[in-house]
Formats: sequence, structure tokens, C-alpha cells
Amino acid sequence: MEKKIKIRISDLTDWFVNIQTTTSVDFEGKEIVTDNHAVSYMNSPLGRERLQNEQPENIVRAIFEVWGDVPTEKDPQPEAPQEEPPVETE
Repeated sequence: MEKKIKIRISDLTDWFVNIQTTTSVDFEGKEIVTDNHAVSYMNSPLGRERLQNEQPENIVRAIFEVWGDVPTEKDPQPEAPQEEPPVETE
């Protein structure tokens, strides 16, 4: 059985990209999908870093051709924990 991996770039804008990966095998002349996976990346410093660490170099280069050299988005800030209101006692 020959394993095939197809990578599809979709929804590529200047601030976001979605990458879909499909893994399949040929079995008795038929292609059988064994895995579908999708992941999204923002054009932010952390998103660009994740993209470079998780995707093949040729995919990263193609996306950076559209995105350019400078992130267009800021990294999301973690929400501050909310304090519980004090419990009133009588």
C-alpha cells in the first residue's frame, strides 16, 4: 500500500490561512482516506512561528509570498482571570 499525503491551502488572506491535510492509501486500486486534518494560522508573530514549525518549507514559502515579511495581526492576549465576588454573610 502506497501512502499519499495531499495538502490544500484554503482561505488564504493577508491575516489568516487554513491548511487541510488528507492522508490516504491505495488499496486494491481504490484510494482510501485514512486521515483528514485541518489547522488554521493567523498572520501574527506566534501564528507565523507555528506555521514554520508545523508545515513543510514549500508550503510556508508559498504562504509568506502572500503574507509578506511583517505580521498583520497581534497575538491574542490571554484573558485575565476574573475574581469571584465576595460572599456576603449575615
